[in-house]
Amino acid sequence: MPPSDPSRRAALAALASLCCSEAGAQSGAVRAARPTELIVPGSRDAPLGVSAAVLAEAMSLRWRHRVALQFASGAVSGALAVIKGSPDGNRIGLASPSLGINAALRPALPYSTLADLAPVCELATFEYGIFVNPALPVHTVAELIAHALDARTPMRYVSPGVGTGSHLAAESMGYEAGVKLEHVPVPTYDAAEKVVATGQVQVLFRGLAASVAETRKGPLRLIGLMGQRVVADAAGVSSVAQVLPGFEFTGTLGVIAPRTMQPATVRQLAQDISSLVTAPDTRQRLASLGLQAQASSPDEYEAHLRADIARWRLVGRITKVRLS
Repeated sequence: MPPSDPSRRAALAALASLCCSEAGAQSGAVRAARPTELIVPGSRDAPLGVSAAVLAEAMSLRWRHRVALQFASGAVSGALAVIKGSPDGNRIGLASPSLGINAALRPALPYSTLADLAPVCELATFEYGIFVNPALPVHTVAELIAHALDARTPMRYVSPGVGTGSHLAAESMGYEAGVKLEHVPVPTYDAAEKVVATGQVQVLFRGLAASVAETRKGPLRLIGLMGQRVVADAAGVSSVAQVLPGFEFTGTLGVIAPRTMQPATVRQLAQDISSLVTAPDTRQRLASLGLQAQASSPDEYEAHLRADIARWRLVGRITKVRLS
């Protein structure tokens, strides 16, 4: 055996050290990208809460430790809870369209959306539907618009509050169609459905919280969808784009983390969650909630969020909606 070369020993030691440090960094990123808390804006029984439960269960099974849901009172408090999380990845949050809406239309947020939060990945997209009381003599979007244009008074619609996706969906279509609208805000979607079911208000625009097949079994008549993609079980349901070419109004759910989280950890987390939501069983469970699983990278989700914020600002200027 040839005598040992000190320089060769040093080189091998350096190589071994480098390999170990890279492996440690990778395993550290994987461990850090396995959160134990998922912050959810809203209540447990709301559509977002139900969707979060599906995601948390899939995470827990994949990572073999419990991922606990923590509910915040709204999108602002939820974002603040995520921002206060440690950079090791133990706390992430679920983001609804309200994240971008607040960034665009609420001038005095206690944080900077894109400076303080790291977009991790898109989770799912969903359709907005147009619902009416069955006694209203309309069955398509075209008939609804014609009915509203012929009416002597503005068409009354309900939403669970100013600045919600439901509110902006209605105002966007009303503006494009030249229809005069009267907004009736109520506290919750359940309350909104009740006032339409009892005939106090004519129309409700809202994100689908179940498959189209299940949605059509409810007390309200689904007469239209506001997106452009093909939706399962939607045969016979009209779309706004059939009347207003190019119109599209859909929602996106995503995952956010503190901006202090290391980029490598964010990327690892995005890969893990994207593989979870696109697995056949999770995809099917999300579809039953009216959601289409959507995988993306952090950069893709950030680009989508920036585009959404620009869109909401435009909608706000057009409809004169501004949040206090």
